[in-house]
Amino acid sequence: MTYEDDDKGGCGMETVETRELEGKALDWCVAISVRKSVLITKNGCVWTSKNNVYKDVLDYPWNPSSNWGHGGPLIDKYGVSLTPICNNGGYMAEWDMPTGFDDYDVFEVTGDTALIAVCRAVVQQNLGFEVEVPEELL
Repeated sequence: MTYEDDDKGGCGMETVETRELEGKALDWCVAISVRKSVLITKNGCVWTSKNNVYKDVLDYPWNPSSNWGHGGPLIDKYGVSLTPICNNGGYMAEWDMPTGFDDYDVFEVTGDTALIAVCRAVVQQNLGFEVEVPEELL
């Protein structure tokens, strides 16, 4: 994790349940969980780069929870299934986690949109049910 403004000092972290993540905090957690290099700018935008070079990416923030070009590919990569929730709207994302030979557990998480559900699923798969998030993103 890198901060644009180095004289900020240390940043505080807060524990958040993955199922409650949204916005910039969710985007940051997805970046961390898929092992992208992350830059948080002064205004709290989340950016990612290849090989820790931010030269050409600063025109476009990385926001997988609202941009299908960023979040859509995560569906196949992480084996997430999406189902619309009929009674109250939103989406449920499910995935299987092997627990032994021919045995697995099914996990699920919901979101107001398909991308939010997918992003929460990816974070939960890789980082768990609770995550530490920089306070400035909450």
